[in-house]
Amino acid sequence: MKNWKLPACVGLLGLIAAVTCALNYPAVESLGAKVRLPVFHGALTWANLMVFVPFGIMALVYLFKGNEQAYHWVSALRIVTVSMWIVGTVLGFLAAMNTWDFTGSQTPMMQLLMSDPRLVAQIVIGLCGIALFVLPLIVESKKVRALVEFIFVFGTGAGLSWAMTAGKALHPDSPVLNSSDFIIKALFFAMVISNLVMAAGFSSALVAARSNPLATKESR
Repeated sequence: MKNWKLPACVGLLGLIAAVTCALNYPAVESLGAKVRLPVFHGALTWANLMVFVPFGIMALVYLFKGNEQAYHWVSALRIVTVSMWIVGTVLGFLAAMNTWDFTGSQTPMMQLLMSDPRLVAQIVIGLCGIALFVLPLIVESKKVRALVEFIFVFGTGAGLSWAMTAGKALHPDSPVLNSSDFIIKALFFAMVISNLVMAAGFSSALVAARSNPLATKESR
């Protein structure tokens, strides 16, 4: 695929669809319209975790086969996966500060937030993801970079497994999965699918751009 514009447009449409679903998400009694931000954050996180899977798989494919096209996908999925995670982390903090009840607590708000294992895991994974962007500047070997990226994907899964069992702290249960309202669930899963379309579109666009003969030969 040499034309990056079409998949980029598909990715943009996926993003627009996800935001549109979030804006039309019904208000709830306790939070009102504020519920839209944490629900969008949750849908983005679900989609993001699914994108980690092909990221790790393509890193393994390159490690064993050394196929240059496979590394184009590794590079593209790195950019998309880590970018989604950073955005999701920021949205998670905004959602927590906007919807969690800190009244009556003598503990500073940031200290309370940092006591939540899931938020701590999000930050650590995000910082490690940012380090992946720096890796090509200090490591020349693509095989070594692919190995580090696979370890990052595996470590993300392990870190999140720990966070989910280390205690929820302030993090609430999913308002979507605990709801019996069809519209609430339908819009949530529509957001998940739309975010996956966004990730697939932007990843494909990056691969197409890197595969272009006019692009630089050295894929970072």
